[in-house]
Amino acid sequence: MKHIIFIGFKHAGKTTLARELAKRLDMPFADLDEALEARYESLHQKKLTAREIMKEGGERVFQELEFASLGELLSRDERHCIALGGGTPMYQPVRGLLDGHTVVHVTIHPSLAYQRIMNDGLPAFFSPDHPQDSFEKLWKERIPVYESLATMTISNNDTVDEALATLMHMV
Repeated sequence: MKHIIFIGFKHAGKTTLARELAKRLDMPFADLDEALEARYESLHQKKLTAREIMKEGGERVFQELEFASLGELLSRDERHCIALGGGTPMYQPVRGLLDGHTVVHVTIHPSLAYQRIMNDGLPAFFSPDHPQDSFEKLWKERIPVYESLATMTISNNDTVDEALATLMHMV
């Protein structure tokens, strides 16, 4: 049974669309960051957010937790809608886990993504002196990877309802 997995840039609306699609299709929803946080807490008896785990453990520890958490979610028998973090597909071992599943690339205009990100506060992986340059570098690295993994693409430049209406015809 194939899961529906949402990938895309930070603040593209992956979690929102995955959660809403799951409701409309009467399927379970899972957010990889939440699964990762639960796994971390189980292993370390310490509750941290995904951002705190990344900061404390570093990128490698974070990626390994993501990989293990995603593997567990994908092993479930019941079909799920799963929202991944923006950087998750950049870890090469994760890409193999996506094979055979419906992978939805949620697209957004770069200027809208940048605005949403900056409204949420400067991410740890952006240079404080050159946030726009950091954004553009990540955008150029990530978009080709998302495109290569996607089995379908949905634009989320307008309203969530419009994106969902289109998505409902695709899945």
